Amino acid sequence: MKLLSYTKEVKTQAKLWMYFDQMVHLATAYPHLDERSLVFDVGGYKGQWAIDLYSRYGSTVYIFEPVPESYEIIKTRTFRNKKIKVFNFGLYDKNIQKNITNNKESSTIFFNSDGGGNVTTIEMVDVVDFMDKNLTRPVDLVKINVEGCEYQIMNRLIKSEYEKHFDAFLIQFHRISGMLHGKFRKRTVRHLRDEYHNNFSFPYIWESWVKNSIKDYVTIDRQLSLVRGLENG
Repeated sequence: MKLLSYTKEVKTQAKLWMYFDQMVHLATAYPHLDERSLVFDVGGYKGQWAIDLYSRYGSTVYIFEPVPESYEIIKTRTFRNKKIKVFNFGLYDKNIQKNITNNKESSTIFFNSDGGGNVTTIEMVDVVDFMDKNLTRPVDLVKINVEGCEYQIMNRLIKSEYEKHFDAFLIQFHRISGMLHGKFRKRTVRHLRDEYHNNFSFPYIWESWVKNSIKDYVTIDRQLSLVRGLENG
Protein backbone atom coordinates (compact mmCIF):
# COMPACT_ATOMS: atom_id res chain seq x y z
CA MET A 1 0.00 0.00 0.00
CA LYS A 2 1.13 3.57 -0.58
CA LEU A 3 -0.01 7.15 -0.14
CA LEU A 4 -1.80 8.40 -3.24
CA SER A 5 -1.23 11.78 -4.85
CA TYR A 6 -3.93 14.45 -4.66
CA THR A 7 -6.78 14.25 -7.14
CA LYS A 8 -8.00 17.40 -8.87
CA GLU A 9 -10.84 17.64 -6.36
CA VAL A 10 -8.51 17.33 -3.36
CA LYS A 11 -6.17 19.95 -4.85
CA THR A 12 -9.16 22.29 -5.00
CA GLN A 13 -9.93 21.58 -1.34
CA ALA A 14 -6.28 22.33 -0.49
CA LYS A 15 -6.48 25.73 -2.20
CA LEU A 16 -9.72 26.55 -0.35
CA TRP A 17 -8.15 25.50 2.96
CA MET A 18 -5.09 27.67 2.39
CA TYR A 19 -7.29 30.67 1.59
CA PHE A 20 -9.48 30.34 4.69
CA ASP A 21 -6.68 29.31 7.05
CA GLN A 22 -4.57 32.31 6.06
CA MET A 23 -7.55 34.61 6.51
CA VAL A 24 -9.04 33.31 9.76
CA HIS A 25 -6.47 30.82 11.18
CA LEU A 26 -8.87 27.88 11.20
CA ALA A 27 -6.22 25.32 12.18
CA THR A 28 -5.96 26.72 15.71
CA ALA A 29 -9.42 28.27 16.04
CA TYR A 30 -10.82 26.45 19.08
CA PRO A 31 -12.17 29.12 21.46
CA HIS A 32 -13.20 26.56 24.10
CA LEU A 33 -9.49 26.17 24.88
CA ASP A 34 -7.56 28.12 27.52
CA GLU A 35 -4.47 27.70 29.72
CA ARG A 36 -6.15 24.86 31.64
CA SER A 37 -6.77 22.77 28.50
CA LEU A 38 -4.95 19.62 27.38
CA VAL A 39 -4.27 19.11 23.68
CA PHE A 40 -2.81 16.16 21.75
CA ASP A 41 -0.77 16.77 18.58
CA VAL A 42 -0.53 13.34 16.95
CA GLY A 43 2.04 13.63 14.18
CA GLY A 44 3.91 16.73 15.30
CA TYR A 45 6.45 16.94 12.43
CA LYS A 46 8.42 20.10 13.39
CA GLY A 47 5.98 21.29 16.04
CA GLN A 48 4.67 24.43 14.35
CA TRP A 49 0.97 23.72 14.89
CA ALA A 50 1.55 22.97 18.59
CA ILE A 51 3.62 26.13 19.02
CA ASP A 52 0.96 28.24 17.30
CA LEU A 53 -1.80 26.72 19.40
CA TYR A 54 0.14 27.26 22.63
CA SER A 55 0.81 30.87 21.64
CA ARG A 56 -2.91 31.39 21.12
CA TYR A 57 -4.33 29.70 24.24
CA GLY A 58 -1.48 28.74 26.59
CA SER A 59 -2.74 25.15 26.72
CA THR A 60 -0.70 22.12 27.72
CA VAL A 61 0.25 20.21 24.55
CA TYR A 62 1.42 16.62 24.21
CA ILE A 63 3.24 16.12 20.90
CA PHE A 64 3.67 12.60 19.49
CA GLU A 65 6.40 12.39 16.85
CA PRO A 66 8.04 9.02 16.13
CA VAL A 67 10.62 10.15 13.54
CA PRO A 68 13.88 10.84 15.44
CA GLU A 69 14.96 13.80 13.30
CA SER A 70 11.60 15.55 13.66
CA TYR A 71 11.45 14.74 17.38
CA GLU A 72 14.85 16.41 17.95
CA ILE A 73 13.73 19.50 16.02
CA ILE A 74 10.63 19.82 18.21
CA LYS A 75 12.63 19.28 21.41
CA THR A 76 15.08 22.01 20.37
CA ARG A 77 12.26 24.43 19.56
CA THR A 78 10.27 23.82 22.75
CA PHE A 79 12.78 22.82 25.45
CA ARG A 80 12.15 26.02 27.45
CA ASN A 81 8.39 25.51 27.43
CA LYS A 82 7.27 23.35 30.36
CA LYS A 83 3.72 23.07 28.98
CA ILE A 84 4.77 21.36 25.75
CA LYS A 85 5.72 17.71 26.27
CA VAL A 86 7.23 15.74 23.38
CA PHE A 87 7.09 11.94 23.00
CA ASN A 88 9.36 10.07 20.59
CA PHE A 89 6.73 7.57 19.51
CA GLY A 90 3.55 7.55 17.50
CA LEU A 91 0.05 6.62 18.60
CA TYR A 92 -1.56 3.63 16.89
CA ASP A 93 -4.06 0.82 17.48
CA LYS A 94 -1.47 -1.45 19.13
CA ASN A 95 2.02 -1.46 20.66
CA ILE A 96 4.35 -2.29 17.79
CA GLN A 97 7.50 -1.31 15.93
CA LYS A 98 7.08 -0.16 12.32
CA ASN A 99 9.37 0.85 9.49
CA ILE A 100 8.66 4.38 8.29
CA THR A 101 9.75 6.05 5.07
CA ASN A 102 11.25 9.33 6.27
CA ASN A 103 10.14 11.86 3.68
CA LYS A 104 9.76 15.13 5.60
CA GLU A 105 6.10 16.05 6.19
CA SER A 106 4.99 12.99 4.15
CA SER A 107 6.77 10.39 6.30
CA THR A 108 4.61 7.27 6.40
CA ILE A 109 4.58 3.59 7.33
CA PHE A 110 3.01 3.02 3.91
CA PHE A 111 5.02 3.07 0.70
CA ASN A 112 5.16 6.66 -0.52
CA SER A 113 3.75 7.39 -3.97
CA ASP A 114 6.56 9.74 -4.92
CA GLY A 115 9.37 7.46 -3.71
CA GLY A 116 12.45 8.68 -1.89
CA GLY A 117 13.21 8.93 1.80
CA ASN A 118 15.24 6.68 4.06
CA VAL A 119 13.64 3.95 6.14
CA THR A 120 13.70 4.17 9.95
CA THR A 121 12.28 1.84 12.61
CA ILE A 122 9.92 3.67 14.95
CA GLU A 123 7.91 2.92 18.08
CA MET A 124 4.11 2.95 17.99
CA VAL A 125 2.06 2.92 21.20
CA ASP A 126 -1.55 1.85 21.62
CA VAL A 127 -3.54 5.08 22.02
CA VAL A 128 -5.90 3.50 24.57
CA ASP A 129 -3.00 2.08 26.62
CA PHE A 130 -1.33 5.50 26.67
CA MET A 131 -4.50 7.21 27.86
CA ASP A 132 -5.12 4.60 30.56
CA LYS A 133 -1.58 4.95 31.95
CA ASN A 134 -1.09 8.71 31.63
CA LEU A 135 -4.39 10.58 31.81
CA THR A 136 -6.87 11.34 34.55
CA ARG A 137 -8.88 13.89 32.57
CA PRO A 138 -10.44 14.38 29.12
CA VAL A 139 -8.47 15.80 26.18
CA ASP A 140 -9.87 19.12 24.96
CA LEU A 141 -8.60 18.77 21.39
CA VAL A 142 -6.65 16.21 19.35
CA LYS A 143 -5.01 16.99 16.02
CA ILE A 144 -4.27 13.88 13.93
CA ASN A 145 -2.03 14.07 10.86
CA VAL A 146 -0.25 10.74 10.53
CA GLU A 147 -0.14 9.98 6.79
CA GLY A 148 -2.64 7.11 6.76
CA CYS A 149 -2.54 5.81 10.34
CA GLU A 150 -5.54 7.98 11.28
CA TYR A 151 -7.88 5.15 10.28
CA GLN A 152 -6.32 2.69 12.75
CA ILE A 153 -6.23 5.28 15.54
CA MET A 154 -9.86 6.34 15.08
CA ASN A 155 -11.05 2.75 14.74
CA ARG A 156 -9.30 1.87 18.02
CA LEU A 157 -10.81 4.88 19.81
CA ILE A 158 -14.31 4.22 18.50
CA LYS A 159 -14.32 0.47 19.22
CA SER A 160 -13.12 1.09 22.79
CA GLU A 161 -15.50 4.09 23.15
CA TYR A 162 -12.51 6.26 24.03
CA GLU A 163 -13.35 8.88 21.40
CA LYS A 164 -15.74 10.26 24.03
CA HIS A 165 -12.68 11.34 26.06
CA PHE A 166 -11.91 13.96 23.38
CA ASP A 167 -13.87 17.21 23.17
CA ALA A 168 -12.74 18.06 19.63
CA PHE A 169 -11.00 16.46 16.67
CA LEU A 170 -8.94 18.03 13.88
CA ILE A 171 -8.11 15.26 11.40
CA GLN A 172 -6.36 15.03 8.05
CA PHE A 173 -7.52 11.89 6.29
CA HIS A 174 -5.34 10.41 3.54
CA ARG A 175 -5.95 8.40 0.40
CA ILE A 176 -4.16 5.03 0.57
CA SER A 177 -3.91 2.54 -2.31
CA GLY A 178 -5.17 -0.94 -1.47
CA MET A 179 -7.27 0.45 1.40
CA LEU A 180 -10.93 1.41 1.33
CA HIS A 181 -10.00 4.86 2.63
CA GLY A 182 -13.27 6.41 1.46
CA LYS A 183 -15.31 3.78 3.30
CA PHE A 184 -13.20 4.13 6.49
CA ARG A 185 -13.45 7.92 6.41
CA LYS A 186 -17.23 7.86 5.94
CA ARG A 187 -17.61 5.34 8.77
CA THR A 188 -15.57 7.56 11.11
CA VAL A 189 -17.50 10.67 10.11
CA ARG A 190 -20.84 8.89 10.51
CA HIS A 191 -19.90 7.82 14.03
CA LEU A 192 -18.66 11.27 15.09
CA ARG A 193 -21.90 12.88 13.93
CA ASP A 194 -23.75 11.21 16.82
CA GLU A 195 -21.99 13.29 19.48
CA TYR A 196 -20.12 16.03 17.56
CA HIS A 197 -20.88 18.79 15.09
CA ASN A 198 -18.72 19.18 12.00
CA ASN A 199 -17.74 22.85 12.18
CA PHE A 200 -15.66 22.77 9.00
CA SER A 201 -14.70 20.21 6.38
CA PHE A 202 -12.13 20.25 3.57
CA PRO A 203 -12.13 16.52 2.63
CA TYR A 204 -8.68 14.90 2.71
CA ILE A 205 -7.18 18.22 3.81
CA TRP A 206 -8.57 19.14 7.26
CA GLU A 207 -11.86 18.27 8.95
CA SER A 208 -12.99 19.33 12.41
CA TRP A 209 -15.57 18.07 14.90
CA VAL A 210 -16.50 19.62 18.25
CA LYS A 211 -18.70 17.99 20.90
CA ASN A 212 -22.34 19.04 20.80
CA SER A 213 -22.10 20.13 24.44
CA ILE A 214 -19.55 22.82 23.49
CA LYS A 215 -21.34 25.94 22.28
CA ASP A 216 -18.31 28.15 21.67
CA TYR A 217 -16.94 26.83 18.39
CA VAL A 218 -15.71 28.26 15.11
CA THR A 219 -17.23 28.02 11.65
CA ILE A 220 -15.96 29.69 8.50
CA ASP A 221 -18.97 32.04 8.40
CA ARG A 222 -18.45 33.13 12.00
CA GLN A 223 -14.76 33.79 11.47
CA LEU A 224 -15.32 35.72 8.25
CA SER A 225 -17.95 37.86 9.98
CA LEU A 226 -15.47 38.65 12.76
CA VAL A 227 -12.75 39.59 10.25
CA ARG A 228 -15.12 41.81 8.30
CA GLY A 229 -16.22 43.47 11.52
CA LEU A 230 -12.63 44.25 12.45
CA GLU A 231 -11.90 45.56 8.97
CA ASN A 232 -14.98 47.79 8.99
CA GLY A 233 -14.38 48.95 12.55
